[in-house]
This record gives sequence, structure tokens and C-alpha cells, in this order.
Amino acid sequence: MNGSIAVIADDLSGASSTGAEFARCGLSTVLVQDSDAVRAQGNAAQVLIFDTESRYDTPPRAREKVSDAARALQRLGPAFIVKKFDSLLRGPFGHEIDAIMSACAQERCVVLCASPKMGRITVGGYQLVDGLPLAERMRMVDPGAPVASSYVPDRLREQTARPVHCLDARVIAGGAAALAAFFDAVGHGIVVADSATQADLNAVVAAAHGAGVRFFAGTYGLGEALRPYAGGARSASAVLVVAGSTSDMTRKQVARLEAAIDARSVVLELGPAFFEQSCEAFGAPYIERLRGGGDLLLHTSGSHEASDRVRQLAAKAGWDEPMLAARIEALLQFLVTPFLPRCNAFVFSGGATAQSIFRLLGADGLTIYGHEVLPGTPVATVRGGAYDRRPFLTKPGSFGTSDDLVTMVNFARFALT
Repeated sequence: MNGSIAVIADDLSGASSTGAEFARCGLSTVLVQDSDAVRAQGNAAQVLIFDTESRYDTPPRAREKVSDAARALQRLGPAFIVKKFDSLLRGPFGHEIDAIMSACAQERCVVLCASPKMGRITVGGYQLVDGLPLAERMRMVDPGAPVASSYVPDRLREQTARPVHCLDARVIAGGAAALAAFFDAVGHGIVVADSATQADLNAVVAAAHGAGVRFFAGTYGLGEALRPYAGGARSASAVLVVAGSTSDMTRKQVARLEAAIDARSVVLELGPAFFEQSCEAFGAPYIERLRGGGDLLLHTSGSHEASDRVRQLAAKAGWDEPMLAARIEALLQFLVTPFLPRCNAFVFSGGATAQSIFRLLGADGLTIYGHEVLPGTPVATVRGGAYDRRPFLTKPGSFGTSDDLVTMVNFARFALT
């Protein structure tokens, strides 16, 4: 497994969910529970997960287990080490992080406790669960568990003598430059990072990776953030999402999707230049922003006011509605065409948008199946042509819930596996 990822998890359920995050992008992922299995399976796996079943052990016993696991995995030469722990911070996770740092000679660890898709976020160092501080929520979900502090740095300082640093949301909001400056300035020890969205997790991991950090600890969502840096990930496969509707619901769905997935996201701003330049000239900067790995998300500015401005500019240019629609369709086709060969699934909001891209696929039609991803969104695959049998999901833009596009993208990924 030289060059890939070693994961140490504290229970079977969490080990499996983290493994699924890596397996989705084509990495061979194996879960084991003893050192003999590490030796037997390690060379065949790009991601090897060692489940120590240590969540409810005493701190000394948990330290012993994870140290043994870390040493066994370290012999395989992984590019990264990941500690998976409980998003409710149950178990001696700080002791385990400390033990792994010692066993693997790691001077730095970035801790990401947030799992935004599961309603867990970290704000100002405090762990919130469905909007409530962790200690308060624990009284509801697990009354028998000891009620500990919701402040993650204090939890860690109780379990390790290493320095604990806080990376708060204001630095993350400052973008890549601010994050790079933070990691350049911080010394050895443990960094606890705020995160409220998957995009936050992705940004922190990207900056830490750039700064040379190779030990990360966290919960569900961390695997998705690490996938771009895993050797052998299936970068050629992507889900193409195009949202052409300007409805309020579509705007909410796009915002939710941007927070949930790692995608190249581009907003089409159809200002005066759109009416003055050729599709090629206007679209070239968007093409550059779409380049790279990951899923592709292309959408309009998504407000009624913006739509009204576009129509006013069209009228000023002497374009009627059919001319405007044809020009937008030509732009979408120009932007999407270079990336179609690596797109293995297609998701659309808005029927006209779906039709614009469908014309590019050279298909005979669609195969419609007898069930729906969502009400009004049938399961379908492309029939014939170069994209035969690839998922093609389209929904009306005017209704649904804010999670609909996330549901459709997740279904498309599942269908591909």
C-alpha cells in the first residue's frame, strides 16, 4: 500500500463508513482487525483500515492497541495516517491521537471533529450536534454517558501534554492564503479546526496537506476531504451537475450541494460581455475554472433579479426569447463538451438544461426504470452511444427539498458502483 492511506478506527461501524468515502472514488479499501491481517492484506489495498475496537477501553489499553496498530501500518509506508473517532467524542480519542503521534514519529496532527452531513459542526472550538452544544445533546442521545465539555481543545488537553492550537472559522473564511499563513506560523502539536461545511473540511485539509501535514484525525467527512490526495483515486470519473433553473428552490439545492460535495463549481454570470463576445471567448475563463479532478457543478447566478437583467440586456441587443435561449444552450454545450469524456453520470435541474446536454451525448434515447430517486425524478440511463448505460437524472427546477441535488448525486455515485 506504499503511497496510500492507513486508517485507525475505534469501532467497526465508523471504520466502515470512512472506508466507503475512499471506496467511492475507486480506491481498493480493506478493513482488518489484527496485525496478522495487516501483513496479509496490506499490499493489496490502497486504503487499509485497522479497527482497534478501543472506544470503550481504558486510556492505557486504548493507547496500547492503537500504538500496535500504528506500528503495523507504518511498516507499509502509507502517505497518510488517519485516526477515525466518534463524532460525539466518546472514547479516549485524545489518548489515541497522542499514542499514534509517538508511534509514527508525527510532530503535527490536524483534528477535524465536524461531520456536517451528520449535523455535527465545530465553531470556535466547540462541538455542536444538530445546533446544540455536545454536552447538552449527549444528555438526550446517551444519558448514561458522562457529560463532558463541548470545548474540543480542553478535551484534548486533558489527554495529551502536546500543544493544542485552534484554527477558527475566521481564518478559514480568509481563503487559501490565510490558511497557508496559519500553518506556516503554527509549530508542532495538535491543531483543532473549526468546520461548518464539507467545503470547510476540504479547505483545511488542502492547506494542511500543502504545509506537509500527514496525520489527520476526524470523523465522517474527513475521508472525502482526503480523497484528492490519495494515490490511485479514480480522477477520471466525475458526476456532471448542471442547474439551469432560476427558482428559489434550485438556489437552495445548489447551495446545499456546494456544501456537501467536493466539486469544481462555476456560476455563470451573464453580463454585457455575454452579448458582445462569441461563446468561445466568453466561455474560455469558465473552462479554465472547471479544469481539474472531482465532480463538476455548473449553474446560473440563480436569482430572479439576475434573470431580469439578462432579459433586459437581451432586449437591448435585439434578441428575442428564442435567440436568448439558443445562445445560453450553445454556451452550456461549449462549456461541458471538453469534460464529457470523464463524466460517468449526469444530474440536471430543469428540463431545458437536461435537453441541451442530452443532445451532445449521441444517444438513441434513455432507458427509464420502474422506480424514482425522488418524486418526479425517475431512474434513467443513457441508451446507445459513447455514454451508454450511464445514469441520467433530471428533475424539475421548481419544487422539491433543499437536499434533492445531494440525493441525486449520491444515487448516481451508487449506481456507478
